Amino acid sequence: MPTRDRTRPRRGFTLAELMIALMLLGTVSAIFAPLMLASSAQREAARQRQAGLILAENRLDQLLARAWDELAPDTVATAVASEASNGSELPVPMPGLEHSVTVVDRPEDTARQITVEVRWRNRSGDTTAPVRISGWAFAPRGETP
Repeated sequence: MPTRDRTRPRRGFTLAELMIALMLLGTVSAIFAPLMLASSAQREAARQRQAGLILAENRLDQLLARAWDELAPDTVATAVASEASNGSELPVPMPGLEHSVTVVDRPEDTARQITVEVRWRNRSGDTTAPVRISGWAFAPRGETP
């Protein structure tokens, strides 16, 4: 009958060790799962905000490229309503995308302040804080608004 060598270490895990390891793994994953979901939601919100800023910048650039006569407050409001973008060209989906343009005449400066505001709905359906960007258009020399 062979004798057992008690100095040789045993191989493998016992059932109790395996159960403890699985419980620890489950606890750690239960702690980190909500953190990963929150991180994912924040990353998506940041991407949407960046896309909203890009859309607002593009819209402002398009408006600033227009002639001075086309930047009158009443003219711009009509043109913006007909040219409204639905955001389909954006790489990030933005449900409920809306944007508005405000033009304010500053006769003392012979300038017009143009403000573009973009807003959308977030994952839970609430309207997000808008992204606003402003620019100035100045009358050509010798012209008064």
